[in-house]
Amino acid sequence: MENKTNKNFIQKYLVYPFGEILLLVIGIIIAIQINTWYAKKVEVKKANMYLRGLHNNLKANIKNNDIFIERYKEELDRVKKFNLCLCLVQIRFLTQLL
Repeated sequence: MENKTNKNFIQKYLVYPFGEILLLVIGIIIAIQINTWYAKKVEVKKANMYLRGLHNNLKANIKNNDIFIERYKEELDRVKKFNLCLCLVQIRFLTQLL
């Protein structure tokens, strides 16, 4: 009987450490999962921040390009008017020669 009691006593105290180790492993796995989730969350925030900055830069570039295009069109209109005036002057000059 004493041998059986000793056996039960040993089994109880052998099962306990394995349970503790199992709980420890489960806790570590949960901690790693939480850490991974948080790291991904931080990466997504950084990516969104960079994308917002890129979007704002592109909007500013588009606005600047629109301004440049408008100025270019105005300058082109001035050049066309100037060329027309030169053509008219040349025509008048040529008609006077004839």
